[in-house]
Formats: sequence, structure tokens, C-alpha cells
Amino acid sequence: MLVRCRTMLIIKVMVTSLILTMVCLVAGGSFHSGKYLESQILKVFFNVGPRMCMSRCTRYAGCTALNFVKSHLYCELLNATQQATKIDKEHYMYSEMSTWEIESDTCWPNPCSFGETCIITNKDLPVCVKLERSDYLGCYKDDDSRHLKHNMTSSFHMSLAFCKQHCSGYRFCGMQVGSFCLCGNVLIESKYPKIPEAECDYDCHGEPGRKCGSDWKNSIYLV
Repeated sequence: MLVRCRTMLIIKVMVTSLILTMVCLVAGGSFHSGKYLESQILKVFFNVGPRMCMSRCTRYAGCTALNFVKSHLYCELLNATQQATKIDKEHYMYSEMSTWEIESDTCWPNPCSFGETCIITNKDLPVCVKLERSDYLGCYKDDDSRHLKHNMTSSFHMSLAFCKQHCSGYRFCGMQVGSFCLCGNVLIESKYPKIPEAECDYDCHGEPGRKCGSDWKNSIYLV
């Protein structure tokens, strides 16, 4: 029993140490409340805090800024350019990497190529992993108030390409019941949670083989 207790204590200490390391990776810096940056989105994460969002950015080669939605714990890693434009958005907070102090480790400065993520091995060595950019975010619940509230349209030729083009200028597009396309800028997972993929079981009318939501359920993509 004593040996078991000591083992559990050691595990707790190791986990605590790991959490502290992750939290201390970035410090300082500030978010610009009410703004987000329109630029190339490298990667999207859900259910993370602002410092973890920044930590992900330090690990992802090419990430120079981020958008963060505090109320929904939503994080966008950005490859910002000089042509990008700041736009006022009450739901967003924006920050540049240059405003944060970063604690040095084997993944900083980031040794990876654009689009790769740096992972520290148990021997404290950096490994670069290529992550495919996925524009599919998942199957989400909807209701008559609409999760994605803009520019709803329908077509018997509905496809992902059609919906993305229709929603050009927005952050997200969603397809529902095989023929509907909806657009929006904010995902509110607290009200419209992600649900099992099997619940988005309608085929797109214009793209057989691709799922286009279901009744009051959206298949949501980055635009």
C-alpha cells in the first residue's frame, strides 16, 4: 500500500510539473480586445485558454499572430501579413507574437518548416511533425435561431466548393439537410455543441459522398 501511494505521489508531481512547464512557456504580452486579424488561418483549436493558444502558436511554424474568443475558448493560429487588416469584432481578441515573452526551450526558436508543429520528446529533443490543414471542423447542433446566421441559401447542386464560394468573406460555412448553406464568423459551442459525426448523415445533393449535415445539424468548414 505504501509503495502504491508513493507511486501515485510521483505521478502527481510529474503531471503538476508538466502543467507548470506548459503554463510558464509564455508570459507577458497582451490581447487587443474587440479585434481580430483577417489573415490565413493555419490551425484551429477549441477548449483552450489564451496562454495555451499562444503556446500552440510558438510550436507551429509560420504562426505570427492569433485570434482568441474568450467566451468560447476558441483559438485561431494565423500567418499574418502586412496586407492583413484589423477589424473590430466584439467576440474576438487578437494578439501578435511580438507582444509576448517566450521562455527558451528546444522548440524555441522554432526549428520546423512552415506548417509543421514542434514536439519535445522525452529526451528533450525537438521533432517536427507535418500536420495536414483540415478545413472540416465537425458536425454541430443547430436550431431555428441559427448557429451560422448569415446568407442562408439552398441549391440542388450543393457542394463544399459551392458553399465556400457563397460564404466568401466569412470565417465559416455550414451545410445542412443536403442542400442548405449558411455562413458565419463565430462558433458558439456552449449553445451549439459539436455532436457525433453519425448525426450529420445527409449526402450533399451536388457532391455525393460528402456529408451535408442533417435536420437542424450543420457540417461546418473553414472558408
